[in-house]
Amino acid sequence: MIEAFVASEAYQNILSLPPEDIIEVDESFQSMLFDETRVFAIPDVLVSSGAGCRIIDWKTGDVEHESIRMQTGVYVLYAHLKYGIEEDAIEVSIVDLAGGGESVQPAGGVPSLQETTEFIRNSMADMRSLQDSLKYNTVAIEKHPMTDDLT
Repeated sequence: MIEAFVASEAYQNILSLPPEDIIEVDESFQSMLFDETRVFAIPDVLVSSGAGCRIIDWKTGDVEHESIRMQTGVYVLYAHLKYGIEEDAIEVSIVDLAGGGESVQPAGGVPSLQETTEFIRNSMADMRSLQDSLKYNTVAIEKHPMTDDLT
């Protein structure tokens, strides 16, 4: 996978850029406020691309999983809210290291900002509905059965 990483077009692109074009590299705990709730989005790399940006995220496993599609939407929303970049000026590259380092789009494409905001709002509403106390942010373990799906 290291060989795929080094040989990937995404990594080669980063090497060709001047340092000031690299906006973020694996920053810890990037977040944005969304409807007064802190939402975390941690893309691997954000680089400047003219008036827009390119978000690069390397994957070592299944790049077809539905969660990756929504993850890319959250990354786009993050770049839009944090840096004021227009949706159509944000490019997302998922780099499939298990597949040789090819840049791919998520299955079904990158969701729109509208679809992403609806997803986040619905997800937060679902989580809040399971809470025993909104004030103390507590939940009962009985409402959260164990799962083998670690994604």
